[in-house]
Amino acid sequence: MNLRGRKLRAKPSYKSVLFYDTFPNFHISFADNVALYKCVVSAEGQMRVAYYLRVSTESQELENQRTEILPFIDRRGWKLVHSFEDVMSGRKSEKDRPGFAAMLTAAHQRKFDILVFWALDRLTREGTRATLNYLQRLESKGVGYVSYQEQWLDSTGPFKDVMISMFATLAKQERARISERTIAGLKVARTKGKVIGRPPLPEETVQKVLLLNRHAGIGARKIAQSTGFPLGTVNAILTRSRQQT
Repeated sequence: MNLRGRKLRAKPSYKSVLFYDTFPNFHISFADNVALYKCVVSAEGQMRVAYYLRVSTESQELENQRTEILPFIDRRGWKLVHSFEDVMSGRKSEKDRPGFAAMLTAAHQRKFDILVFWALDRLTREGTRATLNYLQRLESKGVGYVSYQEQWLDSTGPFKDVMISMFATLAKQERARISERTIAGLKVARTKGKVIGRPPLPEETVQKVLLLNRHAGIGARKIAQSTGFPLGTVNAILTRSRQQT
């Protein structure tokens, strides 16, 4: 009631927003929303931005991506400070992509605040788990990311937590599928009579190690030195022998 006796209608609070989807409910407080936008900026007051562009073959043009990415960065009022590019398959890992590796190194050194890339499949094609890992590595260093082609993929916006949870769910499903395929493959191999695991050690090697240890009283390290067998192999033989006796 107000002073005139009128009933006041409850207004929705700005303090929280609830998202209902196929994922668990996400509660993002007002403070969290503000934190999503917090980022270290350059001395000029602009976000320091880097872009990563990739094409698979020389016949494809990086320039096609570049001519759209640069105006996009300008429209947002950001300052381009670094550019990283690769001409190779996105299925290659970090160490095999020089531009990608340099970008991650610069991100870890906080040389830029936001990474802009053409599309998620241009960033990596290594699978959901690897993608989630790269995005989390950027986030752990306080670096945001924006996909030019996929407007929903924007860590500077209010749906970052929903987006990360989605990737985590997909990564979990991917791990489960890989595990199922591995188990199925092992079953097929066993039915065909294939031996799974390391091949057994030659009996001659086992007997020689045991003979030197039991009858000559030589320890594992000296046996390895005198025979040339790996120390781990010698230790494994002696351990198995003690367990059986």
